[in-house]
Amino acid sequence: MLPLDNPGGHMDAAECLWAQLTERGFALSAKGDVLYVNPGQALTADDYAAIRANKPDLLKLVRERGLEQTAPGSLAVEATSENPPGPDQCPNCYRPLDPIGCCWRCCNRRCNDCGGMTGSAFILLCMTCEYAAKQKGIL
Repeated sequence: MLPLDNPGGHMDAAECLWAQLTERGFALSAKGDVLYVNPGQALTADDYAAIRANKPDLLKLVRERGLEQTAPGSLAVEATSENPPGPDQCPNCYRPLDPIGCCWRCCNRRCNDCGGMTGSAFILLCMTCEYAAKQKGIL
């Protein structure tokens, strides 16, 4: 897909990327500052890099076109230092966590003590907090 081909010269890089992705059957949407691409599993490494490089402009296009929704099977484009995942977002896929801090897509959960990820949606404490609790005699 790269470089972004723009034969007429009338589109900017984000519009050109949007055209290429939609021509290949991808759909873009957003929720807040998170950009989703569906079907996410079909993206190549070059696609992903181009999307990340043009994310702010792609988000602007999504908002202009009224596509601020997400579809099942979408892949959230990774957060950047300017847009880190929030406390209520999974650090792996950037989807919202449920009320008890679980991401069922990644099967992961926030630790009840430190807020880090435990590695499983069924484990309440991360290994460090579990070890500390055992040392204190709490567990």
